Amino acid sequence: MVYHRTMASGITHERLTYASMAVVLVLGVAWLGLPWVTVAFALLGLWVGGILLSPDMDTASRPYYRWGWFRWLWWPYQRLVPHRSTLSHHGLWGPLFQGLYLLSLLLGVAYIGLQLQKAYGPAESSSGPSFQALLLQFIQTHPQECAVLVAGYWASMLLHITTDAFTDWWQSSARGLPRHKTRFRSSQSISRRASKTAPKKTAKVQHGSDSSDKIAKIHTQSLKPRNARSSANASDKGPPLLTE
Repeated sequence: MVYHRTMASGITHERLTYASMAVVLVLGVAWLGLPWVTVAFALLGLWVGGILLSPDMDTASRPYYRWGWFRWLWWPYQRLVPHRSTLSHHGLWGPLFQGLYLLSLLLGVAYIGLQLQKAYGPAESSSGPSFQALLLQFIQTHPQECAVLVAGYWASMLLHITTDAFTDWWQSSARGLPRHKTRFRSSQSISRRASKTAPKKTAKVQHGSDSSDKIAKIHTQSLKPRNARSSANASDKGPPLLTE
């Protein structure tokens, strides 16, 4: 029996994310006695890292389709990052690269909106603070909430990566499959790859006595009608005449 390696499904990752949010809510409020605002930012970071975003944003996943009409914003990310590569499923570089990509998206959208506002909006509205200034001001005035938000986002991404690594280890130890260092392959791609690399079956020509036997058999089959015709003609003529 041939076993194919399968990853944890998107529903499994989402259930683990919601379970971690429940644990953080209970521990933060009931046990640690943290303020509700801090716990809310931690839950927001977990939700963003596991539901709105995911290490699987490099492929057509559930979080990717959750963006709806705006999922085209992640097309460059999917072109740049192969599935389960270091830039997506690494504990350090994966969340960092995806966070920087999301931040660049927000800054780009804010810049485009500002330019459209300056070009087509009233003159009084263009004198307000920019998105970058508002973001820096929020970070300076709420450093603890921002740190908790980033920590929750990072923890949710690490939970996803750890789950995939544990699934890989479990299947490798239970089924004796080699571990994949970079990426998983689906069963369909494995079957296609196996069909391409499988040796083609070619008819072998036997030499020696077998080939000579085949040639002799074909020759006798081709001579049968001629012999039958000659024997029929001889029977019509009658018995041969004896001469002295």
